[in-house]
Amino acid sequence: MKISVIGSLVVVGTLAVAISTVRLVGRAADTPAEVAGRSLHFDRPSAGDNPGEEQPPPSGYAIPDAPALTPEEALKRFRLPAGYRIELVASEPLINTPVALDFDPDGRIWVVEMRGYQNNPDGSNRLESVGRIVVLEDTDGDGRMDRSRVYMDGLVLPRAVKVLSDGVLVGAPPNVWFTRDTNGDLRADEKVVIASDYGVMESNPANAPGALVWGMDNWIHSSVYSNHFRRIDGKWTKRPVPVLGHWGVGMDDFGRTYMNGNSGPMRANVIASHYHLRNPNFGGSGGVYEAISSAEENEVWPVRPTPGVNRGYMNGVLRRDGTLTKYTACCAVAIFRGDRLPDDVRGNYFVAEPAANLVRRSIVTEAGDGRISAANAYKKAEFLASTDERFRPVNIFSAPDGTLYIVDMYRGTLESHPFVTTYLKRQIYERGLDQPLDRGRIYRIVHESMKPGPAPRMSRMSTPELVGCLSHRNGWWRDTAQRLLVERNDRAAVAALRKLAAESTWEIARLHALWTLEGLAALRVDDLIAALGDKSAKIRAAAVRLAEPWLGNRDDARLLTAVTKANEDPASGVRLQVAASLGEVKTPEAEAALATLLAHHATQPYVIGAVASGLKGRELEFLQRLGQDRAWQEAAPSYEQVFGVLASAVFTEASAERVNRLLSWTAATGRAGWQRIAVLGSVSKPVRLSSQVSVPRELSDSADERIRSLASQLSRRLVVAEKAGAAGARLTPTELTAANRGEKAYIVYCAQCHQADGRGMPDTALPLAGSKWVLGPGELTAKIVLQGKQSKAALMPPWGGVLDDAAISAIVTYVRHHWGNNASAVSPEMVRKARSETQTMSGFWTEELLAQEAAQADAK
Repeated sequence: MKISVIGSLVVVGTLAVAISTVRLVGRAADTPAEVAGRSLHFDRPSAGDNPGEEQPPPSGYAIPDAPALTPEEALKRFRLPAGYRIELVASEPLINTPVALDFDPDGRIWVVEMRGYQNNPDGSNRLESVGRIVVLEDTDGDGRMDRSRVYMDGLVLPRAVKVLSDGVLVGAPPNVWFTRDTNGDLRADEKVVIASDYGVMESNPANAPGALVWGMDNWIHSSVYSNHFRRIDGKWTKRPVPVLGHWGVGMDDFGRTYMNGNSGPMRANVIASHYHLRNPNFGGSGGVYEAISSAEENEVWPVRPTPGVNRGYMNGVLRRDGTLTKYTACCAVAIFRGDRLPDDVRGNYFVAEPAANLVRRSIVTEAGDGRISAANAYKKAEFLASTDERFRPVNIFSAPDGTLYIVDMYRGTLESHPFVTTYLKRQIYERGLDQPLDRGRIYRIVHESMKPGPAPRMSRMSTPELVGCLSHRNGWWRDTAQRLLVERNDRAAVAALRKLAAESTWEIARLHALWTLEGLAALRVDDLIAALGDKSAKIRAAAVRLAEPWLGNRDDARLLTAVTKANEDPASGVRLQVAASLGEVKTPEAEAALATLLAHHATQPYVIGAVASGLKGRELEFLQRLGQDRAWQEAAPSYEQVFGVLASAVFTEASAERVNRLLSWTAATGRAGWQRIAVLGSVSKPVRLSSQVSVPRELSDSADERIRSLASQLSRRLVVAEKAGAAGARLTPTELTAANRGEKAYIVYCAQCHQADGRGMPDTALPLAGSKWVLGPGELTAKIVLQGKQSKAALMPPWGGVLDDAAISAIVTYVRHHWGNNASAVSPEMVRKARSETQTMSGFWTEELLAQEAAQADAK
């Protein structure tokens, strides 16, 4: 599960997952009748609700009514900075439960309606096929939609839509469909599955993939999903990427993508995310999914009390005035790229917090070393906030008219089955938040200094007109023009695109021209040689990436020569791209350039990781190469980090032969002490090898106390796989059958957060591979699943009220026997015993409580 340690309510973008802190195990869900008559107490949290929390409980506060308002009434409840105002674009009955949208080339709005989402607190009808894609039109040109037509219906929890030139992509777990209207009635009458792994229908909708965004690189990006899409010669293809983010993907004017966790911080892919998957032995980030906001930026400033969050009764979740303290449902990333708001808003990072009825505006700054940061534009205030509790902003977009659009799900309940607790049910029923559920709005943010731009008519534009739009000041127009040119595959555009790339005075137009040429398969070596000499660092960096298909060409090494020389480019962004792109080619020239880059710029953010990501299976040889270079003989913190990262990858690979070679090299006479320390200190968890490897005596008996200590620690961590874990490695046939069932259940309930490979996700879920709590006593692992676990990095919810003993047994057995884990099976009887021992437990497990429990188990 993907849950924040700070928030009270988990939302993967728009959809919240409430977390039960105190669960009556085995008890049926509370009904309206059971809840009725209980008084609400918001001024006295229960003892033990938040173990270890020292903040005082909130004082009593008045909770304003939360009636369902008309759109006109709701407009009066918004708070915006001076000069800004909010306008209604569409509302019910034209739309119902909107969660996402896309604009077609003529400005029509294609809206995803997730009508089946949490229509009652028990989620009993959550899989009804009532979701739709509707098309909104403004027929009289007044800026407000007045016509709605259903393009596609009968969907279960749809969540993404992307309009293309000859069809529409629709994402509804587990499928992404390419749909078409073949007879002109604006109804989808043809659909083809291009992916069948786009989430799991039965899983929590808060943790399924979301967003379909055409990137500047001509790939279609998504969040919480393992692939990008692209159509080449009429066939759909995929590019594997790490599973990142939550609900929504933003993109800036240079093609960099942005995401977030449900509790923050804001994150950016400083380089393309697919590089991260090249080397499974590298555990760092290297410019992918990098945090760009500080923990202080996670504090939010609602303009009304927000008790309707699932842990609102716990210390520290709400302020004394009843307002949410920190992000808990952070979602809907958008980088504003329009041209009809003040200039100081361009490039700003917008994100929604539906649990607190607000939208944050953050100013994005790029430092000279390549670091990106984002900070709230207002001190202890928000860009947009409402006193209407039912205002649920769940998506944000830069629009064709140059303004900012906000999708409002408009409802009282936000949390998803099965995590609605008794506390929330009391709020829902007693305060009447369960109805109505058939509303929805789309708003436009405008500024008094300018009017929204005209509606586009791009579907009928000629090729020269589309090329001209690549210089438009509104990013939506540029993106749409690029997409249409690529999809038309019109070779008549090539000459004009080359001219634009070479002669435009605006770097962003030149950048679009280059990527459009790439999309048309019309780039030439000469185009890239020229771009590598461009005065703009952003153009030079893009040229390095675009050159990758040619870097291995032995018949024409001009680009490889030019890219290797760029390792000394004065701009950090160019050098970082060189670090990533040279990992695509395995030549001596490339490795020499990478070694030089690290020697001179290892302190530059992300560079070490970008290099390591491209060295799969070559880390040992590259480390040895560096060790022979005179430039690497002097100790330096950055050099130690380089050696540590490379050595860690060798240990993670877990090849006994290669680990033995690494240790022999480290122990060789004359090896610098700092190099030995870097290698020995690179391991922090057990390394499971196929055969025994011993630490050389030159290291374990070293005169250097630190080297001896690290050698001793490493010796204890080098273990033979058959002896790893809490017990034997072999499962009985019955246990193996259970583990196979557990794998399927894991995909449904756990993989969206802990990932299919058990490596977890930053801000969301800790790794399960190699976890001491997974490999510890089986009953203790079961207790964690039953009651949940809280840590500084993440919060796992309790599953005891959702899954029965057999299901938990199967999942735990699977987890304890995969990804290098090799612990014993956990039977249903063990889970039943663990459930009995924890049924009166209040709160989550913590590291401290688990340590005490483990000590007691050892004592027995």
